[in-house]
Amino acid sequence: MHALILALIGLPAGLALDRIVGRFAVPFVDDEEEEPPAPSVSESARRQAGAEAGSLVIHADEPASGWLRRLLIVVATVALFAAAGARYNDPLHLAIVTTYLCALIVCGATDLLVYRVPNAITYPAILGALLLAAVMPHASILSALAGAGLAGGCLLVPALFTGGLGMGMGDVKLAVFAGLALGFVFVIPALLVMALSGGLIASLLMIFRLRHRGEPIPYAPFIAGGAAAAMLLQGTVFVTLN
Repeated sequence: MHALILALIGLPAGLALDRIVGRFAVPFVDDEEEEPPAPSVSESARRQAGAEAGSLVIHADEPASGWLRRLLIVVATVALFAAAGARYNDPLHLAIVTTYLCALIVCGATDLLVYRVPNAITYPAILGALLLAAVMPHASILSALAGAGLAGGCLLVPALFTGGLGMGMGDVKLAVFAGLALGFVFVIPALLVMALSGGLIASLLMIFRLRHRGEPIPYAPFIAGGAAAAMLLQGTVFVTLN
């Protein structure tokens, strides 16, 4: 019953998330840049550098493929909300988990579309997850901080080595949020899912020449997917699922 109700709630929620993604999913523009970018730097790399630094541009234009984006976001939201409804019984837990899922959906979608993980989503999500880990019954703030340190640290090293052109600080912030939300124990399988799925997709993209070596691949969808899987299969820092 909860799954059906949450699926119905997921429909308008998905439409609302699509509007949010539409405002965030615009090409990176540096308003202070007076000279054109150097020709040696590709447009995708420039977007990646700006987006993964956490930059955010609010824009209301709808892309030509907006209907497909809307469909995918609504379907994903309905499916994840229904899964949450099937796994969580407590209304408070459901409210928190579905809010977490909304943040993951938006960050994964914007990174997939324009290589952007917006600060406007990750910063409030990090603060909210930290606060909930401190005040929720059965939650462990130490586990949340350890999870954030593990997840953020695992992504910080490659982000520093790639200079934001492969994996960047936007991904790191999203991983920190996932660690706070899941806690140390549950973030470990989330990181494994993230690494395996990300590596598999990256390999397939290069095998089929959809991406070439050195070209950016959005990583937030894999972080979001791993975190959502752990959240729906195992639980969060404040509740363990049976």
